[in-house]
Amino acid sequence: MTVRKRLPGTPEPDLVLPGSDGVRIAADCWGREGDPLVLLLHGGGQTRHAWKGTGEALSAAGFHTYSLDARGHGDSDWASDGDYEQDGMVNDLASVVEAL
Repeated sequence: MTVRKRLPGTPEPDLVLPGSDGVRIAADCWGREGDPLVLLLHGGGQTRHAWKGTGEALSAAGFHTYSLDARGHGDSDWASDGDYEQDGMVNDLASVVEAL
């Protein structure tokens, strides 16, 4: 496995949250803590950046919003065991929800 390099102009994640099996999940955040929580999940081959405009709009509407990079996408870790099945991603989401 090679070290990934950030594309020029790509912003760092706002925070990193714990996924399952030691996978670190990159996230961006908008809004205020204590406001109703919304989690935004991208589709295959996308990243958390796909939700930037939506995150900003939800924040303006009074929601505390996070967009997440799924394992193996964007700035989140790759799965060391190659587990990119739906169950692994659901387990990551459960870990993120618990951390929040």
